[in-house]
Amino acid sequence: MTINRKSIFFTFLLSFLFCTTTIVQIKALQNTPEQQVVQKVNINSNIEKLKNNIYKETLDNGLNILFYHKENTPEVMLKVMYDVGSKDEESSEYGFAHLVEHMIFKGTEKLCEQDIFEISRNFGTELNAQTSFDQTTYYFYTDNKNWKVFLNILADCMQNVRIADEHLASELKTVFDELKLRDCDSIDILTELLPSNHPYHHPIVGYKENLLNLNPEKVRAFYKKYYIPDRATIIVVGDLNKDEVINEIKKLFGPIKSKAKSIDTQKNTNFLYLQKDFFQKNIVIYKSEPYTSVICAWNTPGKQDIKNSLCSEIISEYLSQNLRKLLCDEKTLTLHAGANASSLLKAGVFNIGFMPQKQKGFFSSKNIEEVSQICKDIIIKEIEDIISKGIPQEEFNNIRKKEKIELLRSFDNCTSIADMLEWSYLINKNEYQIFDELTLLDSITNEDLKTFSYQYLRPSLMNLFTIKPLKDKEKDEWLNLQHIVDEYDNSLLALKEDRTSKLEKPITAYELPNPELLDVTFPKPDDEFTLSNGLHVVIKQKKDTPFIVAQLFVKNADKAYRYFSENKQGYILSLVQTLLLEGSQGYSKEDHRKFFDNLGASCFGQFISCLSSDFDAVAQRHAYILTKPTYPKKAINKCIKDLVEMNEKMLENENYVATDKLFKHLYQDDFLSKKTKQEEILELKKISRSDLIEFHKKYMSPQNLVLSVVGDFDPITIKQQLENTYGQLKGSTGACNVEKITANFPEIQNPQAKEIKTYLPKERIILKGGRITAKKYSKDFWKLALLGIYVNKILFELREQHGIFYDCSCNLTANATEKNAGYASIFTEVSLANKESVLNLIKSTLKNIAQTGVPEKDFEKFHSMIINTQGKAFQTNSAIANSLGSTKIDGHDWDHKEKRFKEVLSVTREEVNEVSEKYLNPDDWSFVIVGRVEETN
Repeated sequence: MTINRKSIFFTFLLSFLFCTTTIVQIKALQNTPEQQVVQKVNINSNIEKLKNNIYKETLDNGLNILFYHKENTPEVMLKVMYDVGSKDEESSEYGFAHLVEHMIFKGTEKLCEQDIFEISRNFGTELNAQTSFDQTTYYFYTDNKNWKVFLNILADCMQNVRIADEHLASELKTVFDELKLRDCDSIDILTELLPSNHPYHHPIVGYKENLLNLNPEKVRAFYKKYYIPDRATIIVVGDLNKDEVINEIKKLFGPIKSKAKSIDTQKNTNFLYLQKDFFQKNIVIYKSEPYTSVICAWNTPGKQDIKNSLCSEIISEYLSQNLRKLLCDEKTLTLHAGANASSLLKAGVFNIGFMPQKQKGFFSSKNIEEVSQICKDIIIKEIEDIISKGIPQEEFNNIRKKEKIELLRSFDNCTSIADMLEWSYLINKNEYQIFDELTLLDSITNEDLKTFSYQYLRPSLMNLFTIKPLKDKEKDEWLNLQHIVDEYDNSLLALKEDRTSKLEKPITAYELPNPELLDVTFPKPDDEFTLSNGLHVVIKQKKDTPFIVAQLFVKNADKAYRYFSENKQGYILSLVQTLLLEGSQGYSKEDHRKFFDNLGASCFGQFISCLSSDFDAVAQRHAYILTKPTYPKKAINKCIKDLVEMNEKMLENENYVATDKLFKHLYQDDFLSKKTKQEEILELKKISRSDLIEFHKKYMSPQNLVLSVVGDFDPITIKQQLENTYGQLKGSTGACNVEKITANFPEIQNPQAKEIKTYLPKERIILKGGRITAKKYSKDFWKLALLGIYVNKILFELREQHGIFYDCSCNLTANATEKNAGYASIFTEVSLANKESVLNLIKSTLKNIAQTGVPEKDFEKFHSMIINTQGKAFQTNSAIANSLGSTKIDGHDWDHKEKRFKEVLSVTREEVNEVSEKYLNPDDWSFVIVGRVEETN
């Protein structure tokens, strides 16, 4: 289960793609791409067609139904959204909305505790739920043959959930663990900016003391009070018959009665929570983190103030681009910078976040505090410019166009459609809300933006929230404080009785008829051909949305990437990829950004996505970028500096350290895995601009690539389009043929089991275990994949039974390729007090499965689960393009995936139990524990 809440502080993720593309010489283009742009797709008419697919009906009991007919897909998304969130809680009920969310799927009067989870697994259906300040949502991502089963479950959950005392006992501990995991008792911007009587002022999860002193009867009363039809909206998206959907909903939900004049519906919900004064806050938190992060924040109106919310979003989009250019690119002051408009129904926060970097120069050096102040001054100047002048009209127009194109793009699959309908309908129960907002967007002027900025974003209203690393002299005090918190938490948990009953085994899940099975087809191209320059192309037409995706793949990728790593060129490869958009001959990075923004297109090095009518222009610009990169020295230096700093910080990231320690231990037979982070940093610092230029001349050639194109193209003209764009690429004279590259792939043996404890001053403990398993497509590979289904099921049952960790996941084939043996991995985060008990529990679970194997009744359900999961796998342009490209570069025929799929279905239970005994013996597993533990080698 997840909490849908706006971020407390910006988190930083700087990822560098390790997939390459072609950068070679190209004939000079007679016309610039801008001169060739013709916008043929009528965006407004396409949006109107989408609007016409929405159907709304309200039943007599107040239940709202939203149905969207999405053609030509087996996937179905079912959602129920309840108008209840943490904002509806009384002070004695803090955390109840989220706690009830956890309890809904834990059994009804008809269904046992594990029935809903087991039914979902058996049918290949994904389920989850989320709680926000404003609402609680439950969903099943299922299919058009079995959706009625899950609609029935949702109806049952609206009226018959038990919330048994014993179930509550274990789940309370899980929620408590979630609270610690998410650091929910830390500072919250929303809490600090809103009045103390505001309904968003307390955390969604609630407080520890509330949770552990609650009365179960009050939780059940909360459920009965709010889980009623007139506070619910059902959203159904898929290729279904509308009348059949509506009739089924009426049959299941129609008889459920609402509480017509319940006390909660009579409340005045239009209170104004006003601050009588202007104020600024400057809050600093010292944490055990390796970097400083800063948030500048302003209180803004909520989503129900639609015009001001749109103004907030427009300005955040503009400032994100501008601040990245100023703070990251031009002045190189920060690792990251961006703006975000976070709006809930009744309040919003506009925030600008950045991570300052120390400046070390011959003439001038600045510490973090000085850099932070410079950044804040620049932010204030940008805000003041908007207040006085608005934003440039060209940028304004691009933002409007991007919003419309992104709306079109969101109708690519059932999940994104359902999400869009949910958040749009929540605002004022208008099924066309998102479309009305686009109309309003066209009417917003720069005067509106200036008025909004002065009223809500002026510098005198700016609040500062800063996370800083602990000072050396305070680290011991911080650790003492963590021990005090741990002791207090343990004392609170001791007040609750442990669950004594065993987990209820599923009953209905094994009584239901077998699922109807989907037809499983794997993407095959409509055509494949080689352009005059040697670039091989695979194409697949998909006409349900007016977009085209094109993606480039490197042939012989496994060997090529291995070869580059062996020759200390792995970072060169990533830099080549990352720096492609930093500038081309005649075009700056800003020129590229404006070009793609003007068309609402996306470009990420090897990948583009755009409206079908813009494909010629976008593909031509893409080819130019791939061909004539300038690799600006300033951008190279900035990128290397950022990578070095990020790598240094990784040494203090508990998740990275746990993964790195385990990987290096398991793959000790492979010399590449033995490189330390310090060695990688030294390798990075030695890279020069000439290295990048030489690399792309040597390896980036059309003969080395496969281009996968999927979308709404004309099959008659597409070949000529590609010849006119990507066909102009020419390899340089000294280019190497990557298909002839050889690389050394050592045989990896599972090392002697070892327990590795690594000390880091962190609140949470990371526990990760693993062992070497098998290569992709090898004899044991599919058996392990099936076994992993059962292991994850048992781990989830441990969570439900004991409540001593929030999540625990397993992958028995991680890192497996056709050349490299993969490894089994189990990962969880636990409290310091529970680390030994969780470790012993995992070991005993592995041992038990190794000895007993997979029960027959579980194995019998594997096939239907796999078939129906796979039947929904290739529904987007990107997913299809990736499947086609990866199949081709691996050298497989188009029947390869179908053959492998049949291999999975032919695996017997006896074979799975053989690999269970072979790989799950805990005596062969190594475990890494990272956190406040004693350190061992």
